[in-house]
Amino acid sequence: MRAVKNNAKNRAKQMIGMAFSAGVGLVIVFPAAMTSAQTPVSQTVAEESACNGLVGAAFGLCNAYCEQQDCDEQPAPACESLRKNFEKQTGSSTFPCDCPASDAIIDADGTLSSGDGVPGSVDVTCGDTLTAFPQPVFNGSGLDMFDFDGNAAWTFGVDAMHAEGPTFCPTAIRDGIHQLGSDCIVVDTGGNLFDGAVVSCDLEVGAFCVPPLPSPISFHDANGNGAWDDGEDIVLDANDNGVFD
Repeated sequence: MRAVKNNAKNRAKQMIGMAFSAGVGLVIVFPAAMTSAQTPVSQTVAEESACNGLVGAAFGLCNAYCEQQDCDEQPAPACESLRKNFEKQTGSSTFPCDCPASDAIIDADGTLSSGDGVPGSVDVTCGDTLTAFPQPVFNGSGLDMFDFDGNAAWTFGVDAMHAEGPTFCPTAIRDGIHQLGSDCIVVDTGGNLFDGAVVSCDLEVGAFCVPPLPSPISFHDANGNGAWDDGEDIVLDANDNGVFD
């Protein structure tokens, strides 16, 4: 999640990162002896991606930690101060840049929309345990995947998921086919799901899946009940290690 950093020779003598703890302004002044690995002043915030999705004080703290001080690469006492203030603002002590960008969110808002709900609905954080599909516990979710490009893997912007179980989609018809207007779309960012589309992989029970599917698709079992519940984050566990990292 580290933004690309250049090696510009002309470094500013001083960088000031400003953020705010709960109701108190926090100003951090970084000395002239900053190493070349740190983000140059000339690089705009727009070019930095780690803190995208955060706003206000949380964004300021994140920008200071991830981009100005490079705390994820060069820990320093000031970094812990930033972390404590970030936790006060967000409830999480983990900055976005603390987590490598190997895993990716497939969907975070369930049947609420056909989009992926990222970043607004994301609950999983770096280091959280992931549960692999098929679900360890059957709950009638009827969560299915449509592998539209036939590559036995999840492809962002191409493949889709729906729920055809009554637990989260009362109108659903569980027949292994997408019934437009009855089954509930979970994610279809490519707009490829059509009436009559045949399920490629039943993520709830593991039926119809072409190996290695359903691996490495997993979910963040937020309530610990062993089953995917509507709105829980569905994740592509790229390194298949059962941890969001």
